[in-house]
Amino acid sequence: MRSFRTLFQVLSAWVLLGCGADGGVGLPSSPPLRSCTLVGCIDGAHFWGDVPIRDADLGNLALRVCINGACDVVPVSLSLTGRSQVDCHGGRRAQCWVSYSGGTTVHVSLSLAAPPGTNPLLSLRDGDHYEVQLGQPGLPPLLFIDQFATYSVGRPNGPECEPICKGVRLKESP
Repeated sequence: MRSFRTLFQVLSAWVLLGCGADGGVGLPSSPPLRSCTLVGCIDGAHFWGDVPIRDADLGNLALRVCINGACDVVPVSLSLTGRSQVDCHGGRRAQCWVSYSGGTTVHVSLSLAAPPGTNPLLSLRDGDHYEVQLGQPGLPPLLFIDQFATYSVGRPNGPECEPICKGVRLKESP
């Protein structure tokens, strides 16, 4: 009986001393599980909003985008009948969508991505100069942006989750 009690004490001590914090035998505890969402991001500069069309010919618009003095012009042609949307991707870094569904405004969504093949955390620098114009060639623009960037860096999926995003929201200039 005495040997049975000794064996029980030895086994109890081994179990109590040999267990890791997570209950595994002699294994270190694993890090807590992270809860990350799957939100992505497009690093760069972004604008979205409604722009008054005044008396513009929506079938004859152009989007001019300049980033640090390098400019691209992309034609934008909208129909005045019914709903109309144009994907006006073009140039080096511009991706835009312009839509019209009647009324006195067009909705503009514009993304100016980081240079392809670069690390946005390094290639996008505070002080980058963005100039954007949407309108009819030769007339005052419907949308005018002239802004020097101050980028924000964030993690949309949580503080310890990828990706790290770098961007700035562009605002219409007066």
